[in-house]
Amino acid sequence: VMQHGSPCLDAAAQYAGAGNRLQGACIASVGIFWDGENARVPKKYDAGRACNDIRNAVSIHGRIVEKLFYYDSQKVCERKTDRVHLDLAGFKLVDCPTRGQKETMDKKIIVDARLT
Repeated sequence: VMQHGSPCLDAAAQYAGAGNRLQGACIASVGIFWDGENARVPKKYDAGRACNDIRNAVSIHGRIVEKLFYYDSQKVCERKTDRVHLDLAGFKLVDCPTRGQKETMDKKIIVDARLT
């Protein structure tokens, strides 16, 4: 998750400015497939703010058509997931039971991304 004033967001803002000058260009469709298990919202960082930062960083690449957040609601570490703010930000919450197996969530994300 990037914060305002970071080199990544500054570069993204410059890129967005250049993109705004390209009139008549095709607008790409972009999907956000967030692996909540491997890319958590940092502690003391609001999930709503994280969603806004992600949206701002990604939207320069095209129109966001899909936003999914993958997590396993049965895992103890996921019980504190701020589902309310994720939902309010337009993310579809995908409860993905991992059943103790590695890469279950990764494979689901790959399949969903391919079908989108």
